[in-house]
Amino acid sequence: AAAVLHVASASFLDLETPLSLEFGMMLGFQQLAASVKAAAPACLGRVLRFHKRRDLESRFLADLPWNHQQVVDGILASFCKEAASYVDSSVQHAAAEAIYVSVHQGHGRISALLAASLKQRALQSTEPHTRVAGVHALAHVVEGVPALEGAWRALASHLADPDEAVCRTASGHFGGRAPLVCSNSGIVVPLLQQLLCEGGKDGKQLQQHSRACVVETAACIASSGDSFSGPTRDSLAAVAMLALKDEAVEVRIPAFQLLQNLGSPEPAGARDALLDQLHDNGLSCLSACHALTSMVQPGDAAVVSRVSKLLCVFQGTPPERAEIAGCLRHLARIGGDRTATDAFLRLLQDYSDDSSCRVAALGGLESVAFAGDSGVRTQLLELVSSCPPDTDPQTLIAAVATLKKVCHIGDMEVAAVLVDLLVADTSATKPTLLTEIVGALVELCAPGDPAILAQIAKRLSSGSWPVRHAVLKAIRALALPNEVLPAVQVCLRDPHPDVRECAVETLAAVCQPGDRQALAALESLLEEDQPLHVEITIQEALETLSGDMVNSSVGVAPALTVPPRRLAETTSMGSSFQLVDSASMCSMPTMAAATNQSSFQMADGASQCSVPVRQASNRSESSFELVDAVVSAA
Repeated sequence: AAAVLHVASASFLDLETPLSLEFGMMLGFQQLAASVKAAAPACLGRVLRFHKRRDLESRFLADLPWNHQQVVDGILASFCKEAASYVDSSVQHAAAEAIYVSVHQGHGRISALLAASLKQRALQSTEPHTRVAGVHALAHVVEGVPALEGAWRALASHLADPDEAVCRTASGHFGGRAPLVCSNSGIVVPLLQQLLCEGGKDGKQLQQHSRACVVETAACIASSGDSFSGPTRDSLAAVAMLALKDEAVEVRIPAFQLLQNLGSPEPAGARDALLDQLHDNGLSCLSACHALTSMVQPGDAAVVSRVSKLLCVFQGTPPERAEIAGCLRHLARIGGDRTATDAFLRLLQDYSDDSSCRVAALGGLESVAFAGDSGVRTQLLELVSSCPPDTDPQTLIAAVATLKKVCHIGDMEVAAVLVDLLVADTSATKPTLLTEIVGALVELCAPGDPAILAQIAKRLSSGSWPVRHAVLKAIRALALPNEVLPAVQVCLRDPHPDVRECAVETLAAVCQPGDRQALAALESLLEEDQPLHVEITIQEALETLSGDMVNSSVGVAPALTVPPRRLAETTSMGSSFQLVDSASMCSMPTMAAATNQSSFQMADGASQCSVPVRQASNRSESSFELVDAVVSAA
């Protein structure tokens, strides 16, 4: 302790500090002998001098961690009581703070001396609160100087402390310093394995709380995101396998998390050990399922069979049962798994009154059911057609998605049920559900199916405005261009402006440019008073459907045509372009070996240009005109 205090004080004092002898004499020593008892208070005197300095704030840490006082208490507990008894408590506290700062700044010698002193005194105390303070101080040492293997060993050994508070404190420091622990995993992980295998100092098995803390620490290390390999991964897997054999569920639960964090490839024997845990109906079997999903590749028949049986007999809460269903979905063979499909169908039938189980079962069926599965189709068709108005939308979304997966194209019975669901108020106010239904109809129905469109169009004249809005979106997705105008024309005069806007957008999205009937309908609608957002939508639709010709009120000067020049070689091509203001013009003649002709006109105010172009091959004509930044072509 005297050496620790001496080094700590020397590292923080400059040469102008008065000699230790003077301060020792001020503390009551008339004669100093070369002994530990005399040297300790002399060094403490120098620390006291440092403690009284006015610039202490600039030398000490500005932001102290939450456990600063506990760390200082641990350092104080490491002092030699015989030497420290010669000085006042304030002097001892000053020395502890000096050591604290020195360790924080990474002073290796001081950190090593403090670790040795902690192991000899504070951590051997019979008082649990003193050992807790010692663990805090030891964690401060490994953070300041991570290379001290002895400090890591001492900290890990306190995971085996008989007092749970001491054990949890040590485990908390390992968890709170995960990146630091991972960088020293080659030291820490073998210590954890040794503790779990050999027990504490006396060779006895660790107490339950200590075993749980050891496994929790290993799981925390494995969750750091680093990819462990070689001896470190083997040691972590060995810790998990040992913990899975423990009778206490508090020890097995973190073992499942440890295996889940290790992920694939699965450690030797882990798959079978986890399957053996599925006999329990408690939390451990649920954790085992999650561990299996992270290690086992999808489609493992033995694993799918065991988890499917568990799903049928599990006695936990509905949310826990839904979690197991989610695990089965990830473990089953995607695109067709008969065993998992039967388990999901039974779950849907037995727990149809629970929303979480319904959604989990439907999601599983969407993932693992075979296309064309008549049993799944029948049960889902009954579910959708008989669902009450207050059915949660997540159930309906999952059911529609599954029907889209298992039904064949042209299944009009399912399509009719989906149309009825589409026009219900429940769908109209749920955009996600609406999108799923429209997507299913597009998948199952041929474009322009008159029967489906007729059923949908009937809803345009009745129902609430969100229903009419939803029907228009369905028509946009299903109708052919020549069928859109008759279907949506009634909605162009709808009382609700959002429905009128959607009708205009539908025409613009589906009708071909130049459709005279659509243009006439929109121009007529524009003449009426419309809200601003509807008027803007109509103008944008007119621009989209009017093709390349836009009338302009700007006067255009007569065009000046520049005749093309023939090039010397028929295979070559030339062009020129000139842009000028006002009454200027530009030309871009291009010519190959034939009689095609096109013209380009640009007018800005009184200026205009014309470009004839000749190309090879068939005779055709086209023109392009740009007027006042408005582009048009014909």
